[in-house]
Amino acid sequence: LRLNFSCLLCSHILRIQFKTVATYLRDRGLGVAVVSNFDARLSGILRGLDLLPLFDLVVTSGEVGVEKPNPVIFERVVRHYRLSGASRLLHVGDHLLKDYEAAKDFGASAILFDPLSKRGDFYSDIQSLLPS
Repeated sequence: LRLNFSCLLCSHILRIQFKTVATYLRDRGLGVAVVSNFDARLSGILRGLDLLPLFDLVVTSGEVGVEKPNPVIFERVVRHYRLSGASRLLHVGDHLLKDYEAAKDFGASAILFDPLSKRGDFYSDIQSLLPS
């Protein structure tokens, strides 16, 4: 019971924090996308969590046919937003190799997100990487 409550509480806090960040980005005219090593069910899950409306784009490995760290999955985001290059992309993920290093190798900026970290504020990390 304690583990389930902790997971639910953590999930609730992450949703609130994510909604704050996504709203901040969207208010500045920036796109917000999901890039996930998941399948087509992800959109339904995001809808159930009331998060789907915060995204302009949902890209899954099931749809693209490759998983992160394959750069093809990141290229889909660059094409969708008509970015001039990967350097215009900020990827936030929780896996060192498949998210952080893969995005950096692709030429994007990256933040490694650890929801259990006591290190600092993820929201501030994102703000610090955005253009003024």
